[in-house]
Amino acid sequence: MKRRCQDVQIGDIPLARMVIERRVPVIVVDASHDELIPSELLEGMPMRSYVAMPLGTSTGVRGAVLFTSSTIQRRWSQGDRMLIEQLMLESDLVLENAALREVEVDRQRELSRRALHDPLTGLPNRALLDDRLTTALQATSRR
Repeated sequence: MKRRCQDVQIGDIPLARMVIERRVPVIVVDASHDELIPSELLEGMPMRSYVAMPLGTSTGVRGAVLFTSSTIQRRWSQGDRMLIEQLMLESDLVLENAALREVEVDRQRELSRRALHDPLTGLPNRALLDDRLTTALQATSRR
């Protein structure tokens, strides 16, 4: 899938390629003197300094976050850089955890389907019939 931003493909933006390929934060002190973001995208955006931080899991980058400083040219201290690195690691952990939960939900659905359906035909099996019959009988006995 090709994504576009103001008629520019994301893959054509050097910053995006760098963040995706290297999977490390990119810290820029003066946006007006770097070539990582095309000038047509910077027009109208009051952005002097920025950090682009990849967001991903073990399977790859899923996106990025761009933090900007609009009024001043910011000098990024060692503490700032350590904080950025920590934010990236924490974000990656959250995304990895979410991906693992998705896998677990899919696995639970598959196990449930296998427990209640014949593996050869895919038709409901006796366990499902017993479960539905028990539920129906309990519903009628309450009335």
